[in-house]
Amino acid sequence: MKFRILVDILNNIQYNVNCFQKWGDKMNAFEYYRKKVLLTQEEAAGALGLNRSTVTKWETGVALPATAKLNDIADLYHCTIDALLREPIPEEGKG
Repeated sequence: MKFRILVDILNNIQYNVNCFQKWGDKMNAFEYYRKKVLLTQEEAAGALGLNRSTVTKWETGVALPATAKLNDIADLYHCTIDALLREPIPEEGKG
């Protein structure tokens, strides 16, 4: 069961990697949920024990968080891991 969940998570991550270049006027879920809880990149990074540049990389699609960090990110952003790995979210006033 745990293996199947891990496979599903990895498949979702791969899907998001493929989507990063297609997002255009949409923000990814990492940025959306961080802003929804009113955190700056610096604050989110500090709470997760990371550098701000790491959070920036997630939000710009340069990198994805380690699978082990997804639970911490979801807890901090008050969302589910599934929500973090979904399709991009339209920015307000766009799309």
